[in-house]
Amino acid sequence: MTETRRQRLWLLGASAVVVAAIVVIVIAIGRAGGGTAGTTTGTPEGIAATRALFAGIPQRGVELGAPHAPVTVTEYADLQCPFCGKSARDRWPEIVRRFVRPGRAKLVFRNLAFLGADSLDGARMAAAAALQKRMWQFVDLAYRNQGEEGTGWITDAYLRRIAVGAGLDVRRAFAQRHSARVLTLLSEAKAMADAAGVRATPAFLITRAGRAPVALTGDADVAGAIQAALRAP
Repeated sequence: MTETRRQRLWLLGASAVVVAAIVVIVIAIGRAGGGTAGTTTGTPEGIAATRALFAGIPQRGVELGAPHAPVTVTEYADLQCPFCGKSARDRWPEIVRRFVRPGRAKLVFRNLAFLGADSLDGARMAAAAALQKRMWQFVDLAYRNQGEEGTGWITDAYLRRIAVGAGLDVRRAFAQRHSARVLTLLSEAKAMADAAGVRATPAFLITRAGRAPVALTGDADVAGAIQAALRAP
């Protein structure tokens, strides 16, 4: 682990949705990079960019891209996690354009809620967006306008603005965010994180049929790992 790397380590608890016990350790303080967020108040920044990034790409719940793409990239993240936000802002545009849009890879987003009630509120709304096949727009726009962890920025007003910007049926999303279908999506995310041994966010699992999965965390070269998986015989 390099001196220029910062990573949040955390333990998953026994709850099906939100972690009861959290261990947060900053293991290195590194140089600040790009990928700054916009605003948590007023009109969200980046609406046009978000819509353009995902326009025309099929979505199925938490999945983005061609169903039979040869490589699957599963990401585990929390909407409040600052490292997850920076990762999304820095990485997603390149990955979507290079690999997802041409059908070379598909993305799966597993939304965890380990940083408290705000994280859970955001995860519920993202899952409700998944029911409308617009989760990726919602999460991308949320990360483009991410607030500081633990400051209470994930309010209903904020979620409404992000939902509008993402093109959701807002009334329907708010009605469904506490539904059994949403609970199932969040429970599945936590169960899969447990099974994969995820202990840090953002975490990535790159899989291709017939080959061992590749697990990555933090500032690892995800695009390079996708390319390597595509080149593999």
